Amino acid sequence: MTNTKEPRQPTADEVDGMNWWNSMTEAERAEVLENAGWKSGGTYTPSAADAWALYKKRIGLEKGTGASRTIAVGDLAKDVDAYFDTFGGDTHDA
Repeated sequence: MTNTKEPRQPTADEVDGMNWWNSMTEAERAEVLENAGWKSGGTYTPSAADAWALYKKRIGLEKGTGASRTIAVGDLAKDVDAYFDTFGGDTHDA
């Protein structure tokens, strides 16, 4: 039987995460993946979604924090810069 359902539309959070990811250079992406747990030869490979979740946690946007900040697309690059200024490249939460 063929699935006739329409594809699910991404949530606002997923769109914010995709915009955040797409606003970064390859080097910045590598750095946030490292912060999310990527290690050469390791058994765990974090995704862009894992890096987004860690980023939101670190800036206080994870569920349950009561944060109500809306991320505008134009602010994403500033947020990425602030992330690196604040956390640097060696802040992995292992």
